[in-house]
Amino acid sequence: MPPPRGARTLATPRGETPVTTGQATSLYNSAYTDYMRGNFDLCVQGFEEYLRRFGTSDRADDARYWIGECQAAAGDNEAARKSYQTLIREYPSSDLVPDALLNDALIVQQQGNREAAVGAFRRLIRAYVTSDAAFLACAELAKLGADRPSSCEEMQN
Repeated sequence: MPPPRGARTLATPRGETPVTTGQATSLYNSAYTDYMRGNFDLCVQGFEEYLRRFGTSDRADDARYWIGECQAAAGDNEAARKSYQTLIREYPSSDLVPDALLNDALIVQQQGNREAAVGAFRRLIRAYVTSDAAFLACAELAKLGADRPSSCEEMQN
């Protein structure tokens, strides 16, 4: 079946049926709706399907991030950490990298590894000093009673 009139088609390997941006958007939105409804297993399945079909799209990093969020919400912290680390490795210029670093550090903190969490928070602050995630990492360091980089004081002024 041809794509709807006026719809952009995404590049596909030779011999495969072309897909439209509408199909990508529909799949992404469906997976996100599953997240909002607390259907975390379906959310992961939907975003994984999105990555399988549209892995080179401009929202692929977002899909990877939401997989981690779904896994964390479902209590699968190890899978969530792997998803966040995959996002950081595969999409290093993504605007979601600071959030993935923060969420990964928070899981490490929840697992009781204070020193590793402190180090992760500090690395995040150094690398993304102007991000909201860095501001939150400064707050986590304060809660832990850990020394904070001077940039944390500057953020509060």
